[in-house]
Amino acid sequence: MTQVNLKVATFVYDEPALAALENSLSAERLTPYLDLAEKDRAYAIRLYEWNTRISESLYSLTQGLEITLRNRVNRVLCEAFAQENWWDICALATKQVSDIDEATKRIYYDGYDPVPNRIVAELMFGFWVSLFGTDYAQ
Repeated sequence: MTQVNLKVATFVYDEPALAALENSLSAERLTPYLDLAEKDRAYAIRLYEWNTRISESLYSLTQGLEITLRNRVNRVLCEAFAQENWWDICALATKQVSDIDEATKRIYYDGYDPVPNRIVAELMFGFWVSLFGTDYAQ
């Protein structure tokens, strides 16, 4: 197997650059990183960058989980309620009803008809996860 040497450019954090980054990112966002870095501002920024790179690397996995969970749960509920828009006859909690209403509004705003498949795709990951919460554990 051939090894590839990936060289990552490093940015020099001088005082003006650190001040600008702190101002842009906010003290609240940087505080946990400053705590970990024992108040070393340049190290805190590097930790922040590292966290961003880790988050980026996990995005495709999270996206895949979201899409497969959403589609499978939707299929099961379509079969259980014998219709594509199962949410119209399913006893959902107020929060989930609101989520569906908001998704429908976004679809209308984008100029599309809110057909069931579009609504399913527009619902956020939290909606699908919430269906496994205590409100529905019966």
